[in-house]
Amino acid sequence: MQKNNNYVDELQLSSRDQKKLISIMDNCDLCSGSGYTITSDETGTKFVDCACTKKMLYYQKLLKSGIPERYIDWDIDKLYDQFKADNPDGYKYIIDYIDNLKNNIDNGYAFWLSSPPGLAKSSIASYITKKVIDLDFVAYFSFASKIIEKKFDALGANDNKEFLDFILYDTNFLVVEEIDKIYLKDDQNMANHLFYEFFLELYDQKKAVIITSNKTREEFSKDLPTYIKDRFATFDEVKLCGRYSGRR
Repeated sequence: MQKNNNYVDELQLSSRDQKKLISIMDNCDLCSGSGYTITSDETGTKFVDCACTKKMLYYQKLLKSGIPERYIDWDIDKLYDQFKADNPDGYKYIIDYIDNLKNNIDNGYAFWLSSPPGLAKSSIASYITKKVIDLDFVAYFSFASKIIEKKFDALGANDNKEFLDFILYDTNFLVVEEIDKIYLKDDQNMANHLFYEFFLELYDQKKAVIITSNKTREEFSKDLPTYIKDRFATFDEVKLCGRYSGRR
């Protein structure tokens, strides 16, 4: 079931992103930037939204979902055949996950996507996020470091608490990117406690999640407390390998 998307609706895009959206209409050959076309039938003349308007609104939704702009137009068909040959099980899992996306979202199925750098983890996670949005679910793509930063800031700022409440309670699907970039060593570090708190809350929500990491789940989890490690153990793990992916 689709959830409230107010937080995303209220997000303000940067001036650069706004200009990019406007350019979609300005460069349209059908409406010359007006945003509508004119049609006529037996009932009379009608003004209808041009295809560029629909494209602009869709692109705006993708930008507000947090998908890095460089991956917005990426398609999973761009993966090289060699990548598929190197990762038959991982590729099959990803395709099956996409093919059964609604069921995976409804049941909160999550997976950990690991590989060395450059093997299309971000591209794949972005593509799945787009497919979630196409199903009219609420999706968000966030770097793990941003979540922890917001957890720190939310100790004294309501705006950041709204962001955290949104990704915890209002999204149907969440990508947590580059989890291995979070420094978790000193058990007394406040960042650790905030990290543990967030993932316990995330686990309790039974949300469909993709975690991307340059480390395997076992490598990342080895020094974590058992109660966190056990939560991560419920995630399916997809390990990618090889040299060529077609991520760009």
